[in-house]
Amino acid sequence: MKKFFCIFAVLSLVSPALAEGEVDKTTVAAAASYVDGAYNALDSAKQDTLTSTNVVESSTGAVVTGVSASNGIVTVTKGEVTIPVGSATSTTRATIWIQ
Repeated sequence: MKKFFCIFAVLSLVSPALAEGEVDKTTVAAAASYVDGAYNALDSAKQDTLTSTNVVESSTGAVVTGVSASNGIVTVTKGEVTIPVGSATSTTRATIWIQ
């Protein structure tokens, strides 16, 4: 009798869980606290907007010769147009201009 009662008790507890089946996750809305937490995590990781205070020109010239970024500051290096003297790979450069 005890075995019968135990089996009946287990079946009565398990049957409703099996009858419900798996929950359709496409119809369940996320909790507002979850959405707020996800937004705050992404918001704190986003890059700051570039402004004149965090973009710095490191030199003067007509063309941009380099760009670097460090600690939220973007540095733009500018220089003049030059051509190699003697060969295409020469380190000696001549500045050109038009009059």
